[in-house]
Amino acid sequence: MHVFEKLSKSLSAKAARRLHLSLWERIITRLNSFASDCEKCGQYRDQVRHSFQDLVNASGGERELSKAMINANQRLKNEIVGHLHHGHGLVVEGYYIATCLPLGVLFGFALGLLVFKNIALWMPLGPAIGAIIGAVRGAYAKSKGLTI
Repeated sequence: MHVFEKLSKSLSAKAARRLHLSLWERIITRLNSFASDCEKCGQYRDQVRHSFQDLVNASGGERELSKAMINANQRLKNEIVGHLHHGHGLVVEGYYIATCLPLGVLFGFALGLLVFKNIALWMPLGPAIGAIIGAVRGAYAKSKGLTI
């Protein structure tokens, strides 16, 4: 995508990080792969193209973007990621760790307090177990090609 490359070269490193350009690259790749089968992915691909063209036009010679433009970009990204997650079963890298870690804290607390009566032992073990489960599920999803 020519517009995307032009934008990534014209922005400062801070602005590029705020836009999550590396994630956008993966999203665009996934949208292109699903666009022939999914009408909504084709529409999102066109929206992304227009959005990045607007960002290029707005940045002009400046190396920073307005907060409103970054927020609009974030909303579009979240909407597309939601569609890819619910419509195609894809997840963002780190999704399973972010989901399983709090569950590990919850189960560690519950097991330590109610079952084993040793909360000091289970409070660090619960998050560790949750992180391990999340990492394993994330690695499995990545091996099956289910990550964005």
